[in-house]
Amino acid sequence: LGSNPVEDELELLFTDGSERAASMTLFDMTGKQVLKQSFTLDDGNGSVRIPVNGIAMGIYIAKVDAGDLNLTAKVLKVIH
Repeated sequence: LGSNPVEDELELLFTDGSERAASMTLFDMTGKQVLKQSFTLDDGNGSVRIPVNGIAMGIYIAKVDAGDLNLTAKVLKVIH
């Protein structure tokens, strides 16, 4: 996970070096899904930027699924 808190974009950083399909789902603290984004990871190191300017300020849970790579993290969304 890139910088946290986030304002307009959530940046996901990957360094595993393999190409694969992936998705990121963002949930609010009640468990409601507020955003889902699918993307493809390229070979090598890289990052994916996901726009979050359409969601309200608050604390969210980000779940990333990329095959055998799974990550769950808290994300703080702030207003700029």
